[in-house]
Amino acid sequence: MVDTGFLVHDMQRPANRYGYTLVQCDVTGIERDRKVVRTSKGAVDYDYLILSGGIRDAWDAWFSGDQTAIGHTRAHYASAYIPQGQMLGLKDRVRSFKGGTIVITLPPPPHRCPFSPYERACLMAWHFKTNNIPAKIVILDPKPQVAPIGEGYRTAFQELYPDIITHVPNAKVKEVDPFNKRIMTEAGDFGFDDATFMPPHKASDMVFHADLIGRDAEGKSTGWADMNPRLYHANADDSVCIVGDSMGPISPHFGHYPKSAHVANCIGKIVARNIGERVRGEEVVARLPDNLCYMLVNGDPREAILVEFAYEVGADDLVHRTQIDIDVRTPDLMEEDFGWINGMFDDFVRV
Repeated sequence: MVDTGFLVHDMQRPANRYGYTLVQCDVTGIERDRKVVRTSKGAVDYDYLILSGGIRDAWDAWFSGDQTAIGHTRAHYASAYIPQGQMLGLKDRVRSFKGGTIVITLPPPPHRCPFSPYERACLMAWHFKTNNIPAKIVILDPKPQVAPIGEGYRTAFQELYPDIITHVPNAKVKEVDPFNKRIMTEAGDFGFDDATFMPPHKASDMVFHADLIGRDAEGKSTGWADMNPRLYHANADDSVCIVGDSMGPISPHFGHYPKSAHVANCIGKIVARNIGERVRGEEVVARLPDNLCYMLVNGDPREAILVEFAYEVGADDLVHRTQIDIDVRTPDLMEEDFGWINGMFDDFVRV
């Protein structure tokens, strides 16, 4: 749909523009009692710490400690949901695919960009359809139906790709054999020629390093940050804030905010304002994000669908969500999508 160069930007440029220091390194530890972050390039002291590391793939849910199986799956069937060379690798795999069955797994909610696995299936199917490649795509979904936006995707599957895409509900993964190309689920067993495997998602490693992962009523790890749902700081340490996909649950009415770029952008700005208020000794104001997501379902013509979320605090003092689905695919929504992403780039990296 776009050249790779459209998505690649110089991260040093905004650092130079706004006067902060960019250090490319690995975070190896966080000592909250000393307010120190340990990295592969040395230690960094802090007064306030913002953790925005995204997600990690919880391969142990499928393979326990089998590093050979984990390594093989990463090397051959990576989902490319974590920014690395996997993204270019997946693009090459799709372009070089000559035919057969591709399996796409969805993690159980919550997970990164909840709408995008279906979008990815549509774009892959459009590529195969356009180039007369005899391919089948099997979406293994642990949920009982396509969600959180359903009708627009179901219509696209049925009207545009009825001979290519098969959606299998209630297909929670039980076992994966990446060497013999078999996957066993609660909805049956499936063979594949290629795959994009998404195991369950969890908060990024840095939240684990900071020992800020939540626990459920039984004392088991939730996999996500234990945090204040209105002010976005850790419950155990208000000098540490969590932004983006690592965030924990927000409200019993809907669970998590969507783990999307739009929400991360909103929360990042809110946290920055809140830290400024604290430094200046002002009242810290609780603010809510919004969210929207455009999803491309057809490549010619380029047509998209849309979902929007609005949030407000109810009479019960909890956050409530209103969801608006635009299920009719149109080229106008695709143009709006380009307007959205260009706005995001202009807001940060094109400075």
